[in-house]
Amino acid sequence: MKADEIINTIRQMIDSNNVDVSLLYKCFYSIGRPVVIPVCISKGKSIIRVRINDNDKFFDDIYELSYPPCGKSKLMRASLPGHPMFYGALYSGIPNPNHPYPRIITLYETSELLSAPEFSGCQMVTYSKWTLKKDIYVFALPISNNYMEYTYEAINIQKCWIDIKTNIAPTDAIISNFFGDLIAKDGTNSIYTVTANLINYILNDKKMNYQGVVYPTRPLNGAGLNIAITPQTVDDNCFLESAATNIFVKQNTNAELLRFADATWDSMGHIKWGIIEGRNRILSNFRPNYT
Repeated sequence: MKADEIINTIRQMIDSNNVDVSLLYKCFYSIGRPVVIPVCISKGKSIIRVRINDNDKFFDDIYELSYPPCGKSKLMRASLPGHPMFYGALYSGIPNPNHPYPRIITLYETSELLSAPEFSGCQMVTYSKWTLKKDIYVFALPISNNYMEYTYEAINIQKCWIDIKTNIAPTDAIISNFFGDLIAKDGTNSIYTVTANLINYILNDKKMNYQGVVYPTRPLNGAGLNIAITPQTVDDNCFLESAATNIFVKQNTNAELLRFADATWDSMGHIKWGIIEGRNRILSNFRPNYT
């Protein structure tokens, strides 16, 4: 299949909201090894992850803050059912006062209530900070020109892509740019089916040997960098440095994030939560029956 045929075939499946996975992989096999941008995330860097506390219950064990079990993994931008990924946000190398902190990035990616204009109330969420014990090697697709914001890391990724393009066939660049534009779109089932299978296809290529993928955050139009890494990478290369339960409080268009409880844990990974003084009183203004 030629480049334009591959792109048109995938576009037609997405537009019809009916992705034939066998045909999709035929397209991938025709491409061979997609051209991507290698990215090293160095030892000592941290990934911020958030989980929503169902029924306002605290998490009991460290493993609950990590990637989901296979049986609970669902179709997302970088993961397939039964094939979980560990999602989070990276700290920016150079802080930008106009860009949100990773906690806000992950909350926009995880909580539908944050961007819901009609919602006023509060939601209990737990943040965890995972630090790398060694360098990890991930990949990026070309950064789409459709984003309105660009982080320091995204700009560097795009600079690398400009250099890479000079040494590859124009058709390879066109295909990679197509996938870069696709991962920048609002997620639908058909788009997620394509991007998740593509990422899975690349990660399963042992010659490339990547451990995950990075991409700009879509809900914030590029003003943050997400990372999704494999469970094995988390187990071998990351450790939990800290965790805190927060309360996201929203009234009309005003939102606030309040730290509610800090975590400690024992050698078995069982978590004990220490509630910060005064937080129950603050919460009572929003949820009188909160316990």
